[in-house]
Amino acid sequence: MSAPVWACRALKSLPADSARAESYLEEAEFYALGRSTWHEVALTRQSLKDYGRALEILDELTAEYPHLWRFWSDRGVCEFLSGRTDAAVAHLRRAQRLDPSRAPPYLTLATIYSGQGRRDLARRINEQALANIRSGDPLRALVNRGSN
Repeated sequence: MSAPVWACRALKSLPADSARAESYLEEAEFYALGRSTWHEVALTRQSLKDYGRALEILDELTAEYPHLWRFWSDRGVCEFLSGRTDAAVAHLRRAQRLDPSRAPPYLTLATIYSGQGRRDLARRINEQALANIRSGDPLRALVNRGSN
């Protein structure tokens, strides 16, 4: 079987059977060659709260593809979930700089700041998002709701 099939099986076994997901992920990592498959493996590891391994993979992806905003954004989310808030903010900011028209880094930053009680800063992040993200972006409604 190919890596995408193993990664898909891992996702389908969540959340009911994390042990099975783990074994499927080991197979996916063995067969994984492409960046999209490694990205899926990292996100699934994150879902399993295996932040260490997810960050290892995301570190490799950001080193190999430093120009892709998505990897920096997802790395920021994983760092935040693992308690590394300062690193998360730095990497989410980098994702914003790489492509300011994408909503996910703004949403995550606003969530971080709001959770810290820094609502004015969260509101400013949402205002920046509304000024930069595309009008047709389906996540725009979430940003709009957060700015009110």
